[in-house]
Amino acid sequence: MKDSRALAQAMVAIGNGAGVKTMALITDMNQPLGSVAGNALEIRQAIDVMKGGGPADFRELVIILERGC
Repeated sequence: MKDSRALAQAMVAIGNGAGVKTMALITDMNQPLGSVAGNALEIRQAIDVMKGGGPADFRELVIILERGC
């Protein structure tokens, strides 16, 4: 958990330092979310969620992120 928190803080600092509003969530990655794996496919799945679709578990996380926690 200590390493996770340090990584999250570093990533947020990088994003905010670049002028991009950034936040991090530390989540349990022991099982996949949604129905795809891989960055491009996960982005596509997130867009599907924003349009009202997508798998329920992934939709829940995207909605939390969209609201800014």
